[in-house]
Amino acid sequence: MRVTIADIARQLNLANSTVSRALKDDPRISTEVREQVKELARQLGYRPNLVARSLVSERTFSIGLVINDIPWSFFGELAQHIQNAAESYQYATLIYSSGNNPHKERIGIESLVARRSDGLIVSAHENMENIHLLEQLSREGCPVILLNNIPAVSLDIVGVDNVNGNRSAMQYLADLGHRRIAYIGPEPVKSFEVERLAGYEQFCRQFQCGEELRMVFTGEASPLLGYKATLSLLENNHTPTAVLAYNDIIALGVIRAVWESGLRVPDDISVVGADGLALCLTAYPPLTTVAVPIREMAVKAVELLMQRIQANESIGRTTPARIQLLPELIIRQSVSVPRS
Repeated sequence: MRVTIADIARQLNLANSTVSRALKDDPRISTEVREQVKELARQLGYRPNLVARSLVSERTFSIGLVINDIPWSFFGELAQHIQNAAESYQYATLIYSSGNNPHKERIGIESLVARRSDGLIVSAHENMENIHLLEQLSREGCPVILLNNIPAVSLDIVGVDNVNGNRSAMQYLADLGHRRIAYIGPEPVKSFEVERLAGYEQFCRQFQCGEELRMVFTGEASPLLGYKATLSLLENNHTPTAVLAYNDIIALGVIRAVWESGLRVPDDISVVGADGLALCLTAYPPLTTVAVPIREMAVKAVELLMQRIQANESIGRTTPARIQLLPELIIRQSVSVPRS
């Protein structure tokens, strides 16, 4: 039989409201009483009734998280940090992966809303029909935090300055003497993809690199993109002194292709990734990377979402927030001065 607050209150000769507050660590209840209540609750196997709690508060104490693809480590790390941040507010996180498919993304958004999530955090595919759906949900009172730098949208955004992040990597390589720097990444469709390529190209224009020194290789987003593009690059005798990869996964593919071609990293080709994933430390050599502040991004997104939920604010009645975080260039052993 399910243990209730009334059962605990009866055994301790306390009011139901006192027990309820003690279980929530209400400072109005003495430390001694809170400890007694929690200990008895543990002994009896008490579990809070979230359904009853939601009926009183009109909240489900859950948030929805829509991400592009769980197998890619960036989204796995991001999801973990968002879950941790939400738990600090006693919220559960319902996670939906779209598999980088806009149709599935819409299904995920509607599914999480149907389950009455109190708000959404979305790393969007950037299909504009879905963005309009998120704007509509926000106007209707479901707070939405977007993790994409999409201009002219009526949504709160917690994003990353990808342009200047990649410019800093290019400046570092140029300062070491690199001139033939290749960029490898997916076709620039989504904001992250466009911005990271823009950081590379802006630096090339500023540095007045000729077309013969500008090497951009884009293709279908895949963990094997860096590997395949690098093999093609080397087979055509277009050997760069350095490669700036769209992300760390692609950079690891670049490193594998360089080694398989009989060359060495960084002696023959330097490699820089982006995102700053934990797996960078397991690469050989350890990967230099433009690190996204993933944990800070998650914490800021959850903080902003909780502010919206608690204030019961909807976009339209308040100005959308725009938070831009700065990535950090982390220098490791995958980069050195060029041989020539």
